[in-house]
Amino acid sequence: MMSSSDRAPRLPRVFRERRGLLLAIVVLVIAVVAGASLTSAKDHAVRDSVAPVEWRGALDGAVPGSEMRIRLQRDGTAEVVDAPRGDVTRQDRDEARQNRNGRRHLCFAPAGTGVYTGPATWEVVGEWGIRVQFDDSSLILRAGKGGSVLRDPDWNSPRMPECGENGKSWRFTRVD
Repeated sequence: MMSSSDRAPRLPRVFRERRGLLLAIVVLVIAVVAGASLTSAKDHAVRDSVAPVEWRGALDGAVPGSEMRIRLQRDGTAEVVDAPRGDVTRQDRDEARQNRNGRRHLCFAPAGTGVYTGPATWEVVGEWGIRVQFDDSSLILRAGKGGSVLRDPDWNSPRMPECGENGKSWRFTRVD
């Protein structure tokens, strides 16, 4: 049988291990919460630097008069006029081979021939993208490249690449 003097040295070690584990859990939770806050703050900073804005855009080679308008507000709401219906997806591997870096980028996959006019919402997707959502559709806008050495997103003339081998894109210009 162990005497109480034999157990005494073990209690502080067990206590230290639990305290260390508790400290590690607390630090991990704080790091996760801080990371989420920084991401949210960065998204809000991008949102505030972009909106309010209105763009007018057309598909490469489209007939005149077949353009779309997108208006973004700082609160995450948007208004779209004559936006094509479809969804955002990743390029397939064959399309990705056409990219300079070979990566599978996000692109817009049209669905049907109808267009949508009405309210929408928008969110920041990474540093270079904006997703606009309405009804059962979503669009992805990619910023142009600004600056000379360190490229910054240029939201004056974003584009929306369509999926497919033809490589067409919607090109937008800012409406002031």
